[in-house]
Amino acid sequence: LRDESGGGVAEEVKVLEEAGAALAARAYAARHQGLDAVISYIVPDNTRSAALAARLGAVIERDGTVMGHACKVWRHPHVAEAAA
Repeated sequence: LRDESGGGVAEEVKVLEEAGAALAARAYAARHQGLDAVISYIVPDNTRSAALAARLGAVIERDGTVMGHACKVWRHPHVAEAAA
């Protein structure tokens, strides 16, 4: 089976599982580690990670660099905001 974008249904399930795992990890970090202001550093060409960050509610905050490599800095919502 294929969805509208041409990807298979199994691929869509995999994407949803990744998002669920990432949300669980973010909630755990907020509750148990006090990390409720999470950011992601994503290489501009990494469209899959950018799409996942967007699905998680993150927005591009600015351009940045990590160890001399260009990246986009994505700001994730606070856990309480994401739950609302």
